[in-house]
Amino acid sequence: MSLNDPAPVNDGEPKRVILRLRYNEFEDDDSSHTDAIEAYLKAIGRGMDECGPLGRHFPHVEMRQEYMENNPRASFHVTLDMEVHAIREPDMNKLPHEIYRVRRGTDGTLTVSRLPDTWLLQARQFTDNMYAWGKF
Repeated sequence: MSLNDPAPVNDGEPKRVILRLRYNEFEDDDSSHTDAIEAYLKAIGRGMDECGPLGRHFPHVEMRQEYMENNPRASFHVTLDMEVHAIREPDMNKLPHEIYRVRRGTDGTLTVSRLPDTWLLQARQFTDNMYAWGKF
């Protein structure tokens, strides 16, 4: 597992992180996306135990769509609200956002790479309105 262009999370700094995953690399079961979350958290020196409804970081997982089934290039997103307890209702226009691609190699190794902000602008059109901060 590796992280290219790391952007370490400072303790107490809330932000939204979007992980872009290829459907065909994470389709084994409904929980395979947790591998991507764990890879990102490990790469920034954090643990999975910090993630979940009662944790410091709250995940939102995009529901899989029918078009993804036979499209090897189809992607879906996992959105992580980082340090959710540090801020109650953030202004999404002021909240820092980052986007990463998580790829699974043929040997199972996960690579986390930061994507350009142009990808972030596209993803935020969906995530800002779809997911409430730190809530289902």
